[in-house]
Amino acid sequence: MSDWPEVTLTDVYEISSGLSKPADSFGSGYPFLSFKDVFGNYFIPDELSQLVESNEKERVKGSIQRGDVFLTRTSETMHELGMSSVALKDYPDATFNGFTKRLRPKEEAPYEVHPEFIGYYLRSPNFRRGMLAFSTMPTRASLNNDMIGRLAGELPPLEIQKIIARILKSLDDKIKLNRQANQTLEQIAQAIFKSWFVGFEPTRAKIAAKQNGQDPERAAMAAISGKSLEELVQLSPEQQQQLKTTAALFSDALVESELGEIPEGWNVEPLTSWGGIVCGKTPSKKKEAFYGGGIPFIKIPDMHENMYVVETADSLTVDGAETLKKKRLPKGSICVSCIATVGQVLITSEDSFTNQQINSIVPTKEYSLLICIFQC
Repeated sequence: MSDWPEVTLTDVYEISSGLSKPADSFGSGYPFLSFKDVFGNYFIPDELSQLVESNEKERVKGSIQRGDVFLTRTSETMHELGMSSVALKDYPDATFNGFTKRLRPKEEAPYEVHPEFIGYYLRSPNFRRGMLAFSTMPTRASLNNDMIGRLAGELPPLEIQKIIARILKSLDDKIKLNRQANQTLEQIAQAIFKSWFVGFEPTRAKIAAKQNGQDPERAAMAAISGKSLEELVQLSPEQQQQLKTTAALFSDALVESELGEIPEGWNVEPLTSWGGIVCGKTPSKKKEAFYGGGIPFIKIPDMHENMYVVETADSLTVDGAETLKKKRLPKGSICVSCIATVGQVLITSEDSFTNQQINSIVPTKEYSLLICIFQC
């Protein structure tokens, strides 16, 4: 590594500003790389999330090609500034957001940079520390061309860059597959929960069986397992016993309640009977010392496609958490988004805090965790 040259970003890249358009220009037209697309991804998504009305001159000037690097140039907090995303393919007719900077490889640059490698390097803790040291924050954190030009790092030979990128990309691909598997399992769990505790299918199966002179227990077992009565016979004795135990938890009658029909013997209770309700809050963004620690600070984007807190884009220091002592959420708390994207649900996996767009339930009863997750 001692032989690797120290290279600034402007040794390799030319810097350009993005496209600024009025709000009524969006929603139709040509592909547009949004601030969100850059902020939330190491690499530009295959499909861009927005469309914008742009002319040919704008599309030529603001084009997106493989190897282009994009940096967010402004943010509300220092630790959200300079987030990078790299294009791994060409995006015909696309342009990019004016709140980002495009770094395009120079045609005669003295160094060659592998796109996948730089995508990981620019998100590394080492680079992030260097970037934050140059950024400024009068009222909003900002990053200009001069600051970008002073950012430097040691650049390995191209073949080593490719090896590093290949290893990291293979790990990312494995993580992606695991998340997809988890999402499939979550969808299955959601479907089962809806069948049991929203549609009350086991209870309805018992009611229908009684009316038809059939065995209510076996009808409920079929509804719970998704199998026919004939297929139940093929199950092992242990499986059949487990189904019988579960079927016994459902009554054979429905009664009216303030929420509509529910199984006889069930009760309607307010969320406050399950646990305490905590409304989130954001520490002062003017205090840099409050951010960048190891304590998760959950915002709505962190909740998408996750059942548990895996990682958060922002985090608090001990000093930041101290300003929100009454807002602390212990492990196992249920976070529910209440503003903007409403109805996202997340479980805390360690002591955490949320912003004001999220309200949370801190369960005080053992059964409450599962119920809260799906009912919310």
